[in-house]
Amino acid sequence: MKMKKNKIFLTTLLILIGLFFQKCQDVEVLSPIPRIEFISFEFEKEVDILGNAGLMGELRFYFIDGDGDIGFHEHTDTSKPEEKTVFIDKYIMENNEYVLQEQDPDSPEMTYRVPYFSTSGNNRTLEGEIIVSDINIPAPYGDFNSSVFDDTIMYKFYIKDRAGNMSNVDSTGCLVLRDFIRE
Repeated sequence: MKMKKNKIFLTTLLILIGLFFQKCQDVEVLSPIPRIEFISFEFEKEVDILGNAGLMGELRFYFIDGDGDIGFHEHTDTSKPEEKTVFIDKYIMENNEYVLQEQDPDSPEMTYRVPYFSTSGNNRTLEGEIIVSDINIPAPYGDFNSSVFDDTIMYKFYIKDRAGNMSNVDSTGCLVLRDFIRE
């Protein structure tokens, strides 16, 4: 009986020692500069409730930030501009080269605010997936046969954290619009 108690005690002691050393492991310190990685981009043909036709796009990408300072609190002071986290630029292929498309003053900017996230404890690293689901290309006059859909485009994107650190720039790669409207 005494030998059985010693075995249980020794086993319990070994487990506790193992847990202690596991808790004492060094926390991996990652760069405070965020890093992103493209996951996917999809367009879907859609007609909204007002009858406006177009392609509705969704961009997905992975991010990791070593000090976890991603996102901003929602502004209550409307006199100040809202801080943005995600920045997207659209490029159109012209003569076999991608050219940055100038922002149409009547179109909303392709910048997005990510909600405030905070981390606690020793490991401040924050990682996850960001989904931007309102990247739209309208069909002129509701016509999906418009020459607008003959374009080949690409989106380049990056994020900024609260400290102003800019991530690497990633892209969707080549997107042939006509491929997304074929059923």
